Amino acid sequence: MGSRTLSRRAGSRGFTLLLGLASALLVGAIIVFPDRAFAASLGGLRLWWTFVFPALLPFLIVSELAFGFGLIHGAGRLMEPFMRLLLRVPGIGGWPLAAAFAGGYPAAGDFVGKLRRQGLLRRGEAERLAAATHLCNPMTMIAVIGAGFLHSVKLGFIIATAHYLAAVLVMLLMRGHEAPEAEESQTPAPLVESAPRTSIGLLAQSLADIRAARAADGRSFGKLLGDAVSSAIQKLMLIGGFIMLFAVIQALAELAFPLALDTVSASFALPALLEPHLGAFAAARIPGAADMWRAAWIGALLGWSGLSLHAQVRGLLFGTDVRYAPFLRARLWHACLAFGITLMAWKPLTALASRLPVAPLPSLPQPQFPAKATDASLPAGALPQWAADAGGMDGWPLAFAQFALLGGAAMAALLLLSLLLRGLKQARR
Repeated sequence: MGSRTLSRRAGSRGFTLLLGLASALLVGAIIVFPDRAFAASLGGLRLWWTFVFPALLPFLIVSELAFGFGLIHGAGRLMEPFMRLLLRVPGIGGWPLAAAFAGGYPAAGDFVGKLRRQGLLRRGEAERLAAATHLCNPMTMIAVIGAGFLHSVKLGFIIATAHYLAAVLVMLLMRGHEAPEAEESQTPAPLVESAPRTSIGLLAQSLADIRAARAADGRSFGKLLGDAVSSAIQKLMLIGGFIMLFAVIQALAELAFPLALDTVSASFALPALLEPHLGAFAAARIPGAADMWRAAWIGALLGWSGLSLHAQVRGLLFGTDVRYAPFLRARLWHACLAFGITLMAWKPLTALASRLPVAPLPSLPQPQFPAKATDASLPAGALPQWAADAGGMDGWPLAFAQFALLGGAAMAALLLLSLLLRGLKQARR
């Protein structure tokens, strides 16, 4: 036991020294190439403001309000059968799953951290949920990547279908994960005691959970709304900082290794490793590649999601004992499965996509990334619309409507499946 502790401490010191050296090199590179760093940072800011901020802001505000009013606790009671079957987690874990579908990553990581801090999830349950609900938003895959990057909505449908099929397989694989009992930290008592299971109906139990959670919170509507907005802005600033940091890292890496990154595969691999949007944009521009291979590589990098998203999830889970290793393992599984599903099911997926009625997509802001992150010159229209036109906020109502429709549909589907499972169990008795 003592030798294991010493080895862990030595490894921790070595990792700390490595991070310190990398930080010093990064600071030195920014000082030497300030123009490149500024251009890359501005590109990351554009990406954050155009896509991440409007996509996540409604989710973060609404989730905080729903949690304070006890709606999450009540819905958790209703979703218990399905979530136990899918991931062996309490029913309250259905909200991160629905939010991942509506808001995309890293929306679920924030809520999983909140549930773990309040003792509503055990360590193993939080690790399974954080790893399995790290999903890309369907509107991003269909509208931004499909219509915007690949100029084909049908390719976006294929990528999204493979992404979610792989996600279901990852959830089934993650069911077997559990934190070892020797390492399972003591779970604090939850802030809200759930209503006891009695002979009363399921809906009455759910309403009792809502009342208990609301009484335990005790904040007025004004206080709750203010806290929700403040918390959402703070978390989005954290996410935006990570995006800008990794955009700068990519730009400086291209400067440091120009010859090594000059090939097509290497120029795609670096952004794919760091950030999924930039990686998808680079994959869409691979010259001479067939649509099948473009879709497969984009599906793999969306499953991996990039080190920037990994860091964002780690930041949102700060203060909990949720480990990174299960999350990393799930990302590798998701990438490999999405790649394989796209290649093996390409013909049936293409046939299915060709039969889908493709309605005109709403006018969404399309990114205009530089050819390389090191380009100091910015393309026309690269700045956020609000910087050029005070009235350019047309995409925000769409983001709120998107969250309401996708989130509501996902929650309704989870509730329906849970009620069906409960009905089947009662019928067997």
